[in-house]
Amino acid sequence: MQVETDVTFDDLRAVRKQGLTTAEGRRAIASEFVVGATLGCVPYLAMAIALSIGLGFVVPGNYVLWLAAGQFVLWILFYVWALFRAIEAGAKAASQVAAGRHVLTISDAGVHEVRPHGEVSHRWSAVTDVIDARQHVLIAVGPDGQYVIPKRSFPTPEMAAAFVEAARALRARGTEGAGGAA
Repeated sequence: MQVETDVTFDDLRAVRKQGLTTAEGRRAIASEFVVGATLGCVPYLAMAIALSIGLGFVVPGNYVLWLAAGQFVLWILFYVWALFRAIEAGAKAASQVAAGRHVLTISDAGVHEVRPHGEVSHRWSAVTDVIDARQHVLIAVGPDGQYVIPKRSFPTPEMAAAFVEAARALRARGTEGAGGAA
């Protein structure tokens, strides 16, 4: 089964933003946020605790608690800003390589794509998921790689759904064959 598409910067940006909604993406974002917030706020919280047990700091305890709360709010604002800036930068970098006319073919052998700057192929054993998103079909390869197919590339929504089902069936067969050979 073959599909021809034109991948744009907006497609790549939408897919990167969509990564925030996957379980894997949420876990990564949550762990980065917790580490950063902890490192940013723990010194203030430690001072507040030290004050509350009377270790002799001259700064009033409430002042330090307000500093910790302020630091936490600033961290949230900075983190959201940095996150969306990274999405834009990643989409721009990806668009230099991945934007343009693509011809993607799925077969028993795997996924093959002809891109503006070359060709890429993967066996089904390397494909980790086939994702049917709102505006795109994604064939995920490893933790960061994916084939992006905008649904506008299909004449009808039914054809997009048929493509997703065919890709999932081929992946299931390809993964079973790889598992049995190992």
